[in-house]
Amino acid sequence: MSAAASSFGSVTAELAGQSWHGPAAAAMAAAATPYTAWLTTAATAAAEAAGRGRIAAAGYEAARAATVHPMLVAANRSRLVSLVWSNVFGQNAPAIAAIEACYEQMWAQDAAAMSGYHALASAVAAQLPQINLGLGNIGSLNMGSGNTGDFNLGSGNIGNTNLGSGNFGNTNLGSGNFGNSNLGSGNGNFLDAVQANFNVGSGNNGSYNVGFGNSGAGSSAGNANVGNGNLGSQNFGNGNNGSQNVGSGNNGNVNTGYGNTGDRNWGLGNSGNNNIGFGNTGNGNIGIGLTGDDQRGINLTGWLNSGSGNIGLFNSGTGNIGFFNSGSGNVGIANSGLSNYGIANSGQVDTGLWNSGDTNTGIANSGSGAFGGSTPVSETAATTTPASRTGLLQRRQLQLRQPQHRRLQLGLHQHRLLQFGPVEHGPGQLRRHQHRPVQRGRAEHRAGQLGGPARAQLGLRQFGRRQLGVLQRRRKQLRHRQCQRPGPGLRLLESRWRRPCHRVLQRGRGLWCHRLLQLGQRRVELRFFQFR
Repeated sequence: MSAAASSFGSVTAELAGQSWHGPAAAAMAAAATPYTAWLTTAATAAAEAAGRGRIAAAGYEAARAATVHPMLVAANRSRLVSLVWSNVFGQNAPAIAAIEACYEQMWAQDAAAMSGYHALASAVAAQLPQINLGLGNIGSLNMGSGNTGDFNLGSGNIGNTNLGSGNFGNTNLGSGNFGNSNLGSGNGNFLDAVQANFNVGSGNNGSYNVGFGNSGAGSSAGNANVGNGNLGSQNFGNGNNGSQNVGSGNNGNVNTGYGNTGDRNWGLGNSGNNNIGFGNTGNGNIGIGLTGDDQRGINLTGWLNSGSGNIGLFNSGTGNIGFFNSGSGNVGIANSGLSNYGIANSGQVDTGLWNSGDTNTGIANSGSGAFGGSTPVSETAATTTPASRTGLLQRRQLQLRQPQHRRLQLGLHQHRLLQFGPVEHGPGQLRRHQHRPVQRGRAEHRAGQLGGPARAQLGLRQFGRRQLGVLQRRRKQLRHRQCQRPGPGLRLLESRWRRPCHRVLQRGRGLWCHRLLQLGQRRVELRFFQFR
């Protein structure tokens, strides 16, 4: 501009002094002189403004160099997420505190840099002469058109020291910002009167956001988000709807992970509150795929299982828990049948390993009601003739089932009950309230046994309406001889109805024994004699 003013003055002077004479030349020279003076003054002011601009540019470069790089902020947040995920027993608490302290230092450093730049730019703008390059500017040293303020480089700015167009505020680097010190475009909302300050990115509706498109719920402001598309405040990640979430796609508050719906969830795809794990539905669950409240464990229903209601792997059937189970209601490994607990059990209600039959407990039992490796004590068979006679009407193996059924246990000091569960009244059946205990006498007596503790089976046979025969069958064991009716080992002496009693009479080498058997509401006393 200084060279242009000097050239313009020399040209007009040469025209008036040499080749052009007369009144017209004098009038031209008189009219050109004020313009030459204005151009010279403008050149001087422009030189001064350029110097101030260089000072402001140097301040901007210094502020940019002092600002923490956004990638370092992202690395800090990523490290925080990694430490939080692995902080199972609280061992990462010191490291998490250090990461948070470093993050606060980053924010303090950025705030100090922006504050220093704002102070420098304001001081430079105050020293500039009131000169504008453009049309419709109100203020000093605006380069553009329609600016209101000072030292704006662009058009349509309302404020000071904006580098861009359409900014409403101060020290914005970008366009269309509504607020102060934004590095980007479209931050803030003029219609809802929500100012955006100190944002790094574009389209943020709030303050201190790093990213794009962060805002608050409704027309409110979303603040201190790191990421994109967050709806809330203090989120680290993308697409969170809420506040203080670490991760992406969370719908709620204080969630850590991805795709959680609710509050204070840790993990993936949880629905509810205070869940830790994956795919939980409810509240306070810890595990995988749980449904309900305060559940613990892993629910693998439907994962590599066939059937329905199975939990585990490779189960078939219904309601199994474990691995390779078939049937229904089994818990364990490779069970078949119904309601077995253990490994490789078959039958019903077996507990242990490799049991077959029903209601066995132990290892490799067969039959029903066995304990350990013993012969089952619950295999009680009974027969009868016509249905009008008392007793059991069918010869069959009685099965003991849960939960009403109990085992017939042989102890030394206590009586045990033999119950057949809820059976409806009908031909050949006993109603529940008619079940009676099989009682034993003294401590040394055993139900269905004579002499030593041989494991025996007690069979009942009905001969007529009011008489019962007894037959003891048992296996041969050490120091026990086989007693079978009508052999000499055991002789039935008396079978009749009597009142409850028991006693032992010894005569010589023999032993008189009374046994009491209850069927229904009648008590039957069995008397027999054993020869030693």
